Amino acid sequence: MHKIATWSHITNAHPVPGPSIINGLAKVGLPLKRGILLLAEMSTRGALARGAYTEDAVRMARDARDFVIGFIAQHRMEGVGLGEGEQQDNTEDFLILSPGVGLDTTGDGRQRDTGKQGGTLISNVCIIRMSSC
Repeated sequence: MHKIATWSHITNAHPVPGPSIINGLAKVGLPLKRGILLLAEMSTRGALARGAYTEDAVRMARDARDFVIGFIAQHRMEGVGLGEGEQQDNTEDFLILSPGVGLDTTGDGRQRDTGKQGGTLISNVCIIRMSSC
């Protein structure tokens, strides 16, 4: 097919299929020193990728830290998906790429964001879309 792992160092995946999507991609990607981003949240207004979906995505990522390098998300993931009494691992350092960061308002159904939350930068990378694109 396209053999994406031969040329792309980072790809993204929806965690909807469960851990098997990570395991399958890791079989090809890990030997090539590749990584994936899990889609943990979406910028589309009314998206279902929130709550338990996001928590499960973060738990799957924690179980595959050798391959999952971060998330496409609207928020930082520290503390997300931890069970009662579980402590945050201080060595956890996932990248956050935030979609829906806009320089304009387009009315296209996306929730525009500035990439900041309470004045604090929430993303390592902002995915910006302008209405003229």
